[in-house]
Amino acid sequence: MSSQSYDPISLLHKYIKVSFEDVEEIVLITDYCKVNEIFYGKINPGSEHEAYAELYKDDNPESWYIIEVVG
Repeated sequence: MSSQSYDPISLLHKYIKVSFEDVEEIVLITDYCKVNEIFYGKINPGSEHEAYAELYKDDNPESWYIIEVVG
């Protein structure tokens, strides 16, 4: 996760800006699976381009990373 480390539980129900291989998107984190270390969320929530996301901690920062917590 970029240069900062975040407590996964503190990101629940927060909007974060994420980089997916050089594409930046807003993701609303809706759940976290502690056992498998997976964030679940919605990409571009509320828009016509809304999509489901599974962000695996093991793929961080190779496939994705948090740019900032937006709110």
